[in-house]
Amino acid sequence: MNYINNLFLNKNNAIDSLHSSKIHAEELRQMHKMIPAKIIGSIVAVMMVASLFWGKISNELILIWLFFGIVIQGAYSVFLYVYYNKYVDSLSKNVPWGMLYIIHAFGLGCLWGVAGVIFFIKGSLDYQLLILLFIYVSASITMISNAAYKPAFYLFIIPMIVPILTLMIFENDFIHFVISSATLTYLIVIVYFNHGINKMLVDSLRLRFENESLHKFSQEKCYQAEQANQAKSRFLASASHDLRQPIHAQSLFIGELQGTPQTPHAKKLINNLESSIEVMRDMFNELLDISKYDAGVVTPVFKSFSINVLLNNARKEFQICAKEKGIRIKVVPCNAIVNSDPILLARMIRNLISNAIRYTETGYVLIGCRRKKNAIKIDVIDTGKGIPENEKNKIFDEHYQINNSGRDIKQGMGLGLSIALKISTLLNHPLSLQSTVGKGSTFSLLIPLGAKVKKLSDIDIITKLISHDVADLCILFIDDDEKIRIGMKGLLMQWGCYVIDASTIEEAIEKIGNEKNKTINLIVADYRLANDMTGIQAIEQIQTELNRKIPSMLITGDTAPDRLREAANSGYQLLHKPVQPAKLRALIGNMVETS
Repeated sequence: MNYINNLFLNKNNAIDSLHSSKIHAEELRQMHKMIPAKIIGSIVAVMMVASLFWGKISNELILIWLFFGIVIQGAYSVFLYVYYNKYVDSLSKNVPWGMLYIIHAFGLGCLWGVAGVIFFIKGSLDYQLLILLFIYVSASITMISNAAYKPAFYLFIIPMIVPILTLMIFENDFIHFVISSATLTYLIVIVYFNHGINKMLVDSLRLRFENESLHKFSQEKCYQAEQANQAKSRFLASASHDLRQPIHAQSLFIGELQGTPQTPHAKKLINNLESSIEVMRDMFNELLDISKYDAGVVTPVFKSFSINVLLNNARKEFQICAKEKGIRIKVVPCNAIVNSDPILLARMIRNLISNAIRYTETGYVLIGCRRKKNAIKIDVIDTGKGIPENEKNKIFDEHYQINNSGRDIKQGMGLGLSIALKISTLLNHPLSLQSTVGKGSTFSLLIPLGAKVKKLSDIDIITKLISHDVADLCILFIDDDEKIRIGMKGLLMQWGCYVIDASTIEEAIEKIGNEKNKTINLIVADYRLANDMTGIQAIEQIQTELNRKIPSMLITGDTAPDRLREAANSGYQLLHKPVQPAKLRALIGNMVETS
């Protein structure tokens, strides 16, 4: 079978072995689809020829030919069609389908080849041309119907035309010479056209299967990339959590140390430690911000407020940093009222200013506003190095930094502009960039105007947690990390709190039972506890055990989007490790006072 296939395939039809079996199967499927039409067409043609030549030659010979044409060949066609429908899937590897179709085509070719001999009435050119016409028509139809499978076409056309062509040649007169020449030419032409049609079909099938393979390959690669990305995210989330744990413990211990009497030298060392932890805390918070925006847990709260207050606060925050670099930072006064989320907008503008100062060595950073119909445009302008055209889109990518291949930590982690872009998208405040190398850059924000307010001084620009007295509070703290429990307990006790600490939910319930004379004022739980338990479950079980609602907060080092969403949707106050002691104290005071 392979020999026959290779015999009729030229170099132009060489098919990649990966797809050849698929193409061969599709060729046979196309042949199979044509069988019903062939059965009907063959029966009609055979009946017409028999009726036209009835009485012109031996009727017994015609009946024998009819028997083979209708009964034998028709029965084989029906058998082949039904057999293929029933067993093609289960027996495709064991049944030589190609050979079965070749036998079918060869049988039909022989049927018409015999017709060319028995209906070739000597001395009657009319009837000779009539049977030749039927053979021509049959050959033309077969050129199309058998185009999918060249072996079947060749083994049909040759036994059909060669017998009558031979008879024409042996008539040995000019008319038959012309007819035989025309027939030979017709045979060559029809073979040529069949070859072209088959080539187009095979090429289209090859392209189809190659596209399917490429699509499948692309899907597999996308799946592998997605799996790798998920694995990377899980690793980074796990690494982030594990790295935050000791830093969180250090922060608690330093907070406790700051509340004890110290020598000037010890105080300086503690302040240096606090500064180094603050740098690490800022780095972790940038990673956390990216995770929050990716997780979709940040919901903006829009309100009207004075943009001038926000910009001046940002200027004060960066004044010392700019002075240390020897550059000026200036805010052009603006009395506009804008409608935005003040917390998120402040973060975005701080990131833009921080980026401007980082890449400006001489000159200034200017923050100004311009009215644009129903909005204002905030420009953060610097006289820094400028950004090359081919870098303008890249600078908003996570961790991308210009001229920092050595990853100098002083230049940050390359997340500031990425976070700014995510916030601008969240707030629907378009962020644009104009820059000229050697002259500087301008980052612009378009913010809608807000409604006028009576007292601008009363507007809450940035949420400020006001520290309240937390002495004499009874706090239940649950964390499976012993060092963090020691650090948190020491810090809370230094503030005058009574602390019940536990590593598990069961231990917490047991200790509460032993402290029945104490009323729990607040529950502080780590989000991720031992035995696959969460702080949410711990809080809910303890509240159920005590049969009352208790102010509760979660502390987490997780940055995985699904965990962030779960923690944010719990409804409990949420702090992220490493926690600033001052922020923790302020939040505890506010929660207890407002409960």
